[in-house]
Amino acid sequence: KPGIFSRFSVLFGKILITSIKKFKVSYLQELVIICLITLLVIILCAIIIDLLGITNPNGNDIDTALNSDTFNYVITAVAAIIFAPITEELFFRFWVYRSIEKISPVLSHICVALLFGFFHVWGYVLVEREYIQLVSMLPYMCMSLGFSILYQRTKNICYPIILHGIINFISVT
Repeated sequence: KPGIFSRFSVLFGKILITSIKKFKVSYLQELVIICLITLLVIILCAIIIDLLGITNPNGNDIDTALNSDTFNYVITAVAAIIFAPITEELFFRFWVYRSIEKISPVLSHICVALLFGFFHVWGYVLVEREYIQLVSMLPYMCMSLGFSILYQRTKNICYPIILHGIINFISVT
């Protein structure tokens, strides 16, 4: 009898294959536009956070892993560019967003943005009690809104996965 992890793997595999089959080149223009807007907003958020004198330890942890040795660099880069976008988008957009969207599309954008942002800083806020890190949620929330808008417009999980991977690629490089 297959375990719960293998059942989820099969389910997510089917979702991805179905999404890839529905991929339309005509949505690439929207992908590029939303990507540019999202990157601009992330940069503005980063400037504001920097002006406030807040550092994001999440970025420091990733920098440490990327700068340690070649093996850690490759593992961290692959995880950030491939695995994180797939798993996070399937969870936040395909499952959470779609569940709340039935109640209200606007509410789903807001809830998922808050959850996505908190997901990226919760350890620093809850475990290390660095409450100032709640401000670091802002760029993640903006990214999440870009991903959710793209998913809402295309109804295809591949586009937010690609956008998420592009942004993580830029961050890693």
